[in-house]
Amino acid sequence: MIVRHATFEGVQRVRFEGGDSLDSTCAPMIKRQCAGLLREDLDVVVDLANIEFVDSAGLGVLIGLFKAAHRGGCRLMLVGVGRAVLEVMEVIRLDEIFQFAGTFGEAVERLREVG
Repeated sequence: MIVRHATFEGVQRVRFEGGDSLDSTCAPMIKRQCAGLLREDLDVVVDLANIEFVDSAGLGVLIGLFKAAHRGGCRLMLVGVGRAVLEVMEVIRLDEIFQFAGTFGEAVERLREVG
């Protein structure tokens, strides 16, 4: 799996490609790819549309991105979260920490409103 990172409309977009699981198999590699990736002056939208399964290691990746964004004074929003992934987050109450939007465009709009 690889991490795609780009900046659109003043927001960083992070996507995971090349697999449908964010799990212990790929998490160490994803963490290495994400290290130092985020800019401290831009909010982050993580697109999980390609992800159908997440385990504790995958959640660790998302939490790491969340912490990195917040350390830089920025916000992070998740988009494209499928039902199975959301259910895992709900069990451990991460749905109370993360912000969610349906699409990248919606996330950008909400980040600007709160801005």
